[in-house]
Amino acid sequence: MQRRNLKQAFVGEGDPNQEGLAVEQEGQEDVAFRVVDGSLSVVVPAGTPEEALFGAQTFTRAELLLENGLRVTLGIHADTVGAQIDVSSGTKATEEVADLYTADPPTPGGA
Repeated sequence: MQRRNLKQAFVGEGDPNQEGLAVEQEGQEDVAFRVVDGSLSVVVPAGTPEEALFGAQTFTRAELLLENGLRVTLGIHADTVGAQIDVSSGTKATEEVADLYTADPPTPGGA
């Protein structure tokens, strides 16, 4: 994990070398994590060519395992503002979302 004070990245902002340590902890930080495992899936209209997948998606889902062991799951709908973000321990993948590739098809009559 790496932290970077965003205020220090811009010239003219508070500088602890000039203004003392009081300005060092002000503002926001950019915290970057290394992703050690994960997956990304998109929902697109049937038959969408591979080169158009990221322009045609109606839903995007990512599940990322971070270097600190946390599992972050993101869900983004194309027609909304914002995203759903869930964080859990990284011991196993999220169970609530069915795996569309290996899920058994429903049996007729619900049996």
